[in-house]
Amino acid sequence: MSDMHNIERVVVGYEKHGRRRMMVEFALLPVDISFLRKLFNIDPEHSDAAERNMIYCYRLNDEQANALQSYVKEKIDSKKYNFRLECNSL
Repeated sequence: MSDMHNIERVVVGYEKHGRRRMMVEFALLPVDISFLRKLFNIDPEHSDAAERNMIYCYRLNDEQANALQSYVKEKIDSKKYNFRLECNSL
């Protein structure tokens, strides 16, 4: 399986407390998957295609949130929400 083109990557913010509901979703502008793999320390040769193509959800730390900020139009406010990098099927 090669890099997948039928997905949309999104940055999703969840409540920090309470029910931890999804509160915001920001579409990620086009970004090279090799950049994302390096940012999240994903092996491009990983045996799990979903891991290799970054289909799973990945929690963002502050460094990752800052690195992705230029790829979303909205502010990634990690003081307000817990963020994850996720995928939506197109």
